[in-house]
Amino acid sequence: MTLRTYVNLIKQNDLLKKNEHSLKVAKIAIEALLKLADRQHVKEESDLKAAKNKLKNLKLDQPSESKESVDLDLNPVSLEKLTNAIERAEKFLSYLKKYAGDDLETRLLAFEIDLRKQNHISLIKSLKSIKDVEQDPN
Repeated sequence: MTLRTYVNLIKQNDLLKKNEHSLKVAKIAIEALLKLADRQHVKEESDLKAAKNKLKNLKLDQPSESKESVDLDLNPVSLEKLTNAIERAEKFLSYLKKYAGDDLETRLLAFEIDLRKQNHISLIKSLKSIKDVEQDPN
């Protein structure tokens, strides 16, 4: 392969990645991963509330002499899945920022990811970039 052929191959690859359909698929993937992370978070919260209620009921119902252990069922694997879904969404976001960084939807998705990660500095940066896009007349 000659240098000229390689350069043409790289240019074609960049054109494919900048394609509207590729960017749309990345946006859909980020939205799906964020919904998955939200569902896992809600499920974990409900599991934690149920475990706390179970513990509370056991304390009220049983005499203090009983030494029955209560399993709170805080599964670290499910907590890892939550961060993993957000990390995967970040990978797609980096792709979007590279090829569609000026797009408003890209910046909104960045805001949503930062919101779920509770990264306040990045949230402010995302809001500022969204404001800049909205003020831009183009």
